[in-house]
Amino acid sequence: GGNSISENVGPKHLINKKTVAKRAENMLWHKLPKSIYFRRGSLPIALDEVITDGHKRALIVTDRFLFNNGYADQITSVLKAAGVETEVFFEVEADPTLSVVRKGAELANSFKPDVIIALGGGSPMDAAKIMWVMYEHPETHFEELALRFMDIRKRIYKFPKMGVKAKMIAVTTTSGTGS
Repeated sequence: GGNSISENVGPKHLINKKTVAKRAENMLWHKLPKSIYFRRGSLPIALDEVITDGHKRALIVTDRFLFNNGYADQITSVLKAAGVETEVFFEVEADPTLSVVRKGAELANSFKPDVIIALGGGSPMDAAKIMWVMYEHPETHFEELALRFMDIRKRIYKFPKMGVKAKMIAVTTTSGTGS
């Protein structure tokens, strides 16, 4: 009762709580890593954190161009000097295929890293993230992870807990999709 009005709607009608709908908003979130370093020359600081956190085995995932031009060496030389064993997977190509990612995951399973460092643009970042999932949870079916959904709260696949076997670090080299 009392919600119908037969005159022009004015401010007095907006005060009537019966005619004003309650705005319902869904809870949103944004997860961030423990540390984010962003400026030219911050790589040594990030690598120092890898060393001080006590990591002993690092898998670097990158592409052939960055490997051939010595960018991976900038990481491996610092880590090796600190006593961290390193392995480099540099077979990532643009838009990496699932077979390349599986090959990298096999290397991770045999090397047993406690930290995975992705170096490059979007392709090495994407490949390293899926390699990390396959290393941490080999029982995971990649096809199930790729299911589409409109609302993250309506996800039909429960994503496994990450970071048990290895920590993931992203060293982006571009301002494009990789960062």
